[in-house]
Amino acid sequence: FEFYPKINHLLRVLATFPVSTTEVELSFSVLKSMKHYSEIKLKMII
Repeated sequence: FEFYPKINHLLRVLATFPVSTTEVELSFSVLKSMKHYSEIKLKMII
């Protein structure tokens, strides 16, 4: 890779990206559950 410094740099940058979006999907799932729980609690109060 010493002959191709731009390719080396590109590979290093790409290596920092997550392999999957599992953490993002989990975050949305948790937020959706919290929203659902809050709506149920609000309906019980009203």
